[in-house]
Amino acid sequence: MKPSKIEAHRVPINISSDTGAASKSVPLTVNHRDIPMVTFTLEPSGIPGLYGTTTGRVTSLSKASVTIEFSSPFRGYLHLHAVSEL
Repeated sequence: MKPSKIEAHRVPINISSDTGAASKSVPLTVNHRDIPMVTFTLEPSGIPGLYGTTTGRVTSLSKASVTIEFSSPFRGYLHLHAVSEL
């Protein structure tokens, strides 16, 4: 694959809340012709280990949006990259 459409997002998730989120849907802003390849990392906020270790998985993916589900309530930032061809 020769990437030609690339986008990146840093999405705050319940930063000012005392509770974490179970999932997050992110609208994609680039007009992808095909479903993009998606990677993400989690940046927890607050005291390290306070909410335990949270992992995530993609539960829904389309040309217009992606949904990430967390293994436990998550509070912090979601770093998301989406890549597709022309």
